[in-house]
Amino acid sequence: ISANYTFSRNYGNVETVTGWLESGAGNPVSGYQTNNLETEFALSSFDVRHRVVLNYVVDLPFGQGRRFGGGTSGLVGNLISGWTLNGVTTLQAGFPLAFTATPNLIGSGYGFRPNVDPNCDKNVSGSTLDRLNRWFNTDCFSVPNAGFVAGNAATDPSLRWDLGNAPRTDPDLRALGVNNWNLAVAKMTRIGNGMNLTFRVEAFNLFNTVHFAPPELAANNRAFGQISVISGKPRVLQFALKLRF
Repeated sequence: ISANYTFSRNYGNVETVTGWLESGAGNPVSGYQTNNLETEFALSSFDVRHRVVLNYVVDLPFGQGRRFGGGTSGLVGNLISGWTLNGVTTLQAGFPLAFTATPNLIGSGYGFRPNVDPNCDKNVSGSTLDRLNRWFNTDCFSVPNAGFVAGNAATDPSLRWDLGNAPRTDPDLRALGVNNWNLAVAKMTRIGNGMNLTFRVEAFNLFNTVHFAPPELAANNRAFGQISVISGKPRVLQFALKLRF
């Protein structure tokens, strides 16, 4: 049995310098808002705060030469002997959410994002199924006007385009994480002098856990905050038969 736990934080002011090569593991973020990269410093879209991986191999203690039924022989001995169990379990936190807003009427290359009310609680309580239609508090977000903030830009040089105050990625909200169990059971049987037959059953996503994709992240979309897409696969079983001689 081996177990690994990783705690990490991945920050940056850019997702990648080679966007044409790397799309990122998380949610794509909108482009730069200003030339001041300090304001772009945030969690990377592929940040994973917690990750646990367990893997294990167990020879079951039944049958010939084992603790239980070690003295059996014949058909019964063959049936209860040679069983092995192994698997991999992955538990992982979700990726940060990166909000956008469209349409961008300012110009190409600008990252248009929603405004976030700093006094509003963005979190929504409840189970995963309860939150599918409202993964977070959408009332905390609003779509900015695609123009200057209120005031006279000619007399106040501090005024800028209202591109939204949301950071590149949200520091509090995340997509659903990973809870995946893969398991295999194998039975080896001796069928002659120097010959072994192994039958193996493998289950991917053993508990048929539904893995949901991130919610809709475009603030002006009617489905904003809703999850309507499933990512990953349902439980998959595969069988194998191997003869060694």
